[in-house]
Amino acid sequence: MRYLLLIFILNIAFSIPEQSSAQEMTFEIEYQNHTNFIYAEGEITLTTPQKFKDFINNTTLDGFRIVVGLNSDGGDLIGGIALGAQIRNFGFQTVVESKNGSARCFSACSLAFLGGDVREIYADSILGFHQFYSESNSNYSYEKLIEDIEYAEAKSQMFSAILLKYILDMGATPELFYKISTTLPNDMYIPDNAEMLKLGLITTSKFHNFSMEPYKNGIITFSENELNARGRNIITQITTFCEGGENYILLSAQEGYIGYAEGTKRFLSELEKTFTLQAGALSMEIPLEHIRIYEKSNVMAAIRIPKKFTKLMLEKDFSGRWTNTTLGQNLFFSATPDAQGREMIAASFRHCYK
Repeated sequence: MRYLLLIFILNIAFSIPEQSSAQEMTFEIEYQNHTNFIYAEGEITLTTPQKFKDFINNTTLDGFRIVVGLNSDGGDLIGGIALGAQIRNFGFQTVVESKNGSARCFSACSLAFLGGDVREIYADSILGFHQFYSESNSNYSYEKLIEDIEYAEAKSQMFSAILLKYILDMGATPELFYKISTTLPNDMYIPDNAEMLKLGLITTSKFHNFSMEPYKNGIITFSENELNARGRNIITQITTFCEGGENYILLSAQEGYIGYAEGTKRFLSELEKTFTLQAGALSMEIPLEHIRIYEKSNVMAAIRIPKKFTKLMLEKDFSGRWTNTTLGQNLFFSATPDAQGREMIAASFRHCYK
């Protein structure tokens, strides 16, 4: 598996302990409707990743979704990274939650949290980061102290490289490494929800990061999110643009999709209602004559946006879906642009291309 080598290197190369009197992490499974929820609570040690692996290998998993609920003040930083790598190897999701509901996940735990391929933080839970550190003995001789400092610096550089690679491999941004490195060990960086999204700490199927680029003699604005393509949902990119004085949302699937077949297009033409757009409390049905259906392309459809809806989507979060849920391939999307994203969308509507 992809991260087994990383786990092996970590286990033989490092041991960076943190003082703690907490109970070592234990695991308990709860069988929910189509979901297996694994509660992981307590201190993380170097042996925690192997104990987690043994627990999984000796536990019956029967859910479509496996979620690891973390509740820990931290522990061994290497153990945290190795535990996160194990979670990613198994393809599990992570959330900060305890059996009692709210939870906190600090230091080594926050690195383990990154292992989830889908990651969530609930409103009453906390995620926190700070620098890693090593304990030292103040009774060393001067010569021994210099020798240990030189060794610690080399060890720290190697660990920093592994930590940065791990952060990037888990899908977080390089800025997270900067945040960790500049937060002292006796302090804690606790990001808010907007920061967690920006840093890639939590995942969302909503389209929230928008970019803008020139197209022909106009501008297009787009957002990509592969997490939206789950189950029957297939859309991984939404694009806003203006053509001939009309505003559109273009919906694209992953590479490999080839649009809609003629039979599906005929079925759509017989429907009374086709596509639903929603922004805030406003919901609008879009007739088929205002929808372009594509063939032989991963571009699935272009939805012409009514003027009334255009104004509201620049102020509110917005979404769209096929009105008829019997269609096999769902064009569902939900967008939560920030202020800059809304400005980009507005620019794509102002600068039409011909």
